[in-house]
Formats: sequence, C-alpha cells, structure tokens
Amino acid sequence: MKFIGGIILIITGFLVGYFSYEKYTLKINFLTQYIELITLIKNSILYYSSPLKTILLSYKSKYPLKEYTENCISLSNEFSFSQAWEKSFENNQNSINLSPEEKNLIVSFGRYLGTSDSISQAKYCEQQIEMIKPYLKRAVREKSEKGKLPIVLGTGLGIATAILMI
Repeated sequence: MKFIGGIILIITGFLVGYFSYEKYTLKINFLTQYIELITLIKNSILYYSSPLKTILLSYKSKYPLKEYTENCISLSNEFSFSQAWEKSFENNQNSINLSPEEKNLIVSFGRYLGTSDSISQAKYCEQQIEMIKPYLKRAVREKSEKGKLPIVLGTGLGIATAILMI
C-alpha cells in the first residue's frame, strides 16, 4: 500500500511540474500566433481592405489565441473594435502568463487599429510585430533556461516525499 502511495506522490509531483512547464510553451504559442494574426491583419488591410471583424473571422486561430479572437468578435457586436479588443484581452489575461508590458503592448495595438488609412495601419502592424519579437525571444530563452526545472523539482519532491513516507 505504501508503494502505491509513493508512486502516486511521484506521479503527482511530475504532473505539477509538467503543468508548470507547459506555461512556457503556452506563452510561446500565444506570441507566435499573435504575430501571425498581426501579419494577417496587415496583409488583409493593405491588399484587400477588409474590415477588422471580417479579418478576425477569417483567422483560423488555435488555442490559446482562439479565446481572444472569438471574444473580440462577439464583443464587437456591442462595442467598437478598439473597445472589444481591449475587453477581450482584459477578460482573458490570466489564461496566459503575460507580463504587464506585453499586455499593454497588445491592448494598445487594438486602440489604434482601424483609425487611419491602410498604409499607415500596415506600418503600424509592422511596428507591432517588431515590438513583440523581443518578448517572443525572451519567452523562448526562458523556456530553454528554466523550462525543465519545474518538472525536475516536482518529480524530486514527489520522490523525496515517497521515501520519507516509506
């Protein structure tokens, strides 16, 4: 019976560590998808003059960005696009571990989108992409430097607890 309890503790420790590790991957996926979305917005505005809501509807987003785009689309029925964008990111801010600078950068992007001519908006999108790239690089670096640590610590803690229990 102690052996089974020890195995459960080790597995639980590993899983806690693994879910902490996944936060790094989730943030990288979010920032990568965000850059893809901004690129789509830029190209759609520049070449097709598509409305912002139509652009978001055409974007085949995946988790984690999907929650934000779907929320923004539904909120844009009640609010202006900039308000819907801001509320979407405020409502879902805890699902991704974004720093305050990253969050402010993303929220401010929506405030100015759709307020000028297509060439200015395309330049604004390019500027946004360049401003978010350092955060993506930092997230990749953090994952490579610190990513495995939660798994090792969680498993080690589970093993230590199992040994003390036996």
